[in-house]
Amino acid sequence: MCPILYNFVVMKTYPKISLTGDLGSGKSAVSKLLNEQLGFPVISTGSIQRAIASKHGMSTLELNEYTKTHPEIDDEIDGRVTELSEKPESVIFDSRLAWHFAPTSFRVYLLVDPYVAAGRIFHDKRTSEKYMHIEEAHQKIMARRKSELERFSAYYNIDYGDLRNFDLVVETTHANPEEVADCIIRSFEAWKADMTFPGCWLSPRNLLPTRMICCGIDKDRTQLNVLQHDRCFLIIHGHTLVSKAIAGGENLIQATLRHEGFEDLKGSLRKSFLKQWEDMNFIRFREYPEFYQ
Repeated sequence: MCPILYNFVVMKTYPKISLTGDLGSGKSAVSKLLNEQLGFPVISTGSIQRAIASKHGMSTLELNEYTKTHPEIDDEIDGRVTELSEKPESVIFDSRLAWHFAPTSFRVYLLVDPYVAAGRIFHDKRTSEKYMHIEEAHQKIMARRKSELERFSAYYNIDYGDLRNFDLVVETTHANPEEVADCIIRSFEAWKADMTFPGCWLSPRNLLPTRMICCGIDKDRTQLNVLQHDRCFLIIHGHTLVSKAIAGGENLIQATLRHEGFEDLKGSLRKSFLKQWEDMNFIRFREYPEFYQ
């Protein structure tokens, strides 16, 4: 009974935040702001990983491949997170897997468009990895993400990309770090008080329509329902809410996320929906998903 009581006391008295997400999603900048506003120290496993990679004369992608046959690398990082998660201290974990090894923490995932992420990483002077151009950065971060997903699945039997693992999901594609940090802090305070709070905030400009838009569609909707399929987010209900958010220059919109039902929907998706949506909202998608016919 004592360990259970102790963990409960630690969780309620010394709440922790685990921050993970896509490469280039701005975790470091957001962690710094959270540290300044909450006073919690930041524990970055990314810096630990980069130090290990440098020690072995590898890139982070090469280290990920190396770790597939040398699990002691992951054990070294994970053991430190587990140890800190049980201490009477509030911290912010900037870590790929802290949500798993610190399960009583407030678990946050930051999303970002991969091309936006590539641009950020390409122009980031702090990174030890250099790229010839943004497209190379894009290819490398997608390869690294694939490698990490496979490794985490094989070694831990977890799906790192499953957003249902998290208490809060925030997209940083258009939102600045201050907006993201503010969203996290407001949600974190509600979570500590056992109050309900929106669990998902997405970029309205990246959401995809699922029908032709006629006058009055979804006019009576007060909530946005979105279906996730891989890295795409499709509007099920709330097209009007999204249009208003785009017109108002909003960078984040509250959404209820669904994960089932794509197979039933995909046969009705048309490229004409996307073209009309772009013209109506004065936006342009970088590319059309292949499942739109």
